[in-house]
Amino acid sequence: MSEGRILAHELEERLERVLRAKTYGELDAVLSDLPGEVTPRRGSGARKLARKHPVMAGTLVVAAALAVALVVVVLAVVLLWAVMAWGFWLVCAFFLIRGRHYARSGQRNQINGAWGPRRYGPPRHRYIGPRG
Repeated sequence: MSEGRILAHELEERLERVLRAKTYGELDAVLSDLPGEVTPRRGSGARKLARKHPVMAGTLVVAAALAVALVVVVLAVVLLWAVMAWGFWLVCAFFLIRGRHYARSGQRNQINGAWGPRRYGPPRHRYIGPRG
């Protein structure tokens, strides 16, 4: 329209057709009656390869699928390792903190002899025997 090839109402009609188009062929039909050079569309290299060498194309598809599967497996292993490492350190930290708590009390449990606070009620008194 800016070059004077079509009028404003014709531009609106063509824009409506372009917006409703579903394929490149429908788009090419909108521009086909306009003067000027139309650049040809280049085909996909994958389609040309598939037509000329179907075995090679199939091999490439299988190789790509295996590469994707390998990446997924490696990522899963790395994530699992990271989660397990964090869990290990959390368990170690728990036992370190727990050990410090028992060591800080400075007492031995009267029932099982372990170091730590008394958990099972008042301590039992040992029988010393007659004083003499």
